[in-house]
Amino acid sequence: MADDDLSTLSLIKVTLALEAAIDAGVWTETEEGICGHCYTVGQVYSTSPDATQSFIPTSTSDVCKDCLIHRALWNNYLALHP
Repeated sequence: MADDDLSTLSLIKVTLALEAAIDAGVWTETEEGICGHCYTVGQVYSTSPDATQSFIPTSTSDVCKDCLIHRALWNNYLALHP
């Protein structure tokens, strides 16, 4: 993502980027699980071993869609306001 794109990152852009990552196989939907971030039980996504270079155990990488979006927005905020 270009630097000038960071200042215009929105919920819609984050959601579309997440959907594209899911379509590309970076995140794989699981049947049901527990989010490793907020501990919500339900639909979670696991990272592809290729995307994480196999150093993140699957059980700690399962995360729900809301947490993925929140993480992207929070990382964008930190990039803009270090």
